[in-house]
Amino acid sequence: ELDNVVDAVGRYHRKLLVSVVRSPAWATVDGGYGMPADPADLGNFLFAMATRYRGRIQAYEIWNEQNYAVENDGYVQDPGRYVELLKVAYARIKEADPYAMVLFGPLTPTGVNDPNIALDDIAYLEDIYAYQDGVVRQYFDVLAAHVAGTLNPPDTLWPDKPGPGPRWVNHPTFYFRHVENIRRVMEENGDGNKQIWLTEFGWASLEGIADVAEPGYEYAAENTALEQAQYLVEALDMGATAYQPWMGAMFI
Repeated sequence: ELDNVVDAVGRYHRKLLVSVVRSPAWATVDGGYGMPADPADLGNFLFAMATRYRGRIQAYEIWNEQNYAVENDGYVQDPGRYVELLKVAYARIKEADPYAMVLFGPLTPTGVNDPNIALDDIAYLEDIYAYQDGVVRQYFDVLAAHVAGTLNPPDTLWPDKPGPGPRWVNHPTFYFRHVENIRRVMEENGDGNKQIWLTEFGWASLEGIADVAEPGYEYAAENTALEQAQYLVEALDMGATAYQPWMGAMFI
């Protein structure tokens, strides 16, 4: 199926980012879908993949929301384990396709600190940079990030300029501008020369789709379809102006 996707993207002269996530059961200690027991297994897969699609897949995102238990077979692993995985992934992709971009896997925006649920994304990223004196800087080209707008306009940010409420206002992870906090960690750790790509962002609206939101996404009932559209355009404009030169691709 991936052959079909790559061929279609190529026919229409578009660029493709592929997010590589979750292990097959045989590659993990307990038969789950978390990070592989041996990073070399992922490395071998990525080498084969980057060889097969050399020049046709332009970017590889290594793992997804590694600070979120749901994406890691129910438990958030130590940040150092992810760095070790990224080291191998970066080396093997570049071996097969030196021009492919390798993205640090995006963290989920959260203030929770329970490895059975999630770890705070800013604290997790700081620990990533602290591991082995910041060796991670050598093993990715772009830092991927996820930010959630919930019901807050894109120019708002807690605590200095909170959104209208009634809920989802009292933590920076409820805001599009949380990307500024992520950027600050990069700059404080000497990685200001790299871009951030938002590989997941947007606003949800129920209008014309459903009457009741899924649990945890109740804020979708607060956004009209017009607000959703306006917020997206405003956020893209911020990326193209206020966040230059460090904001790269933005995936809705």
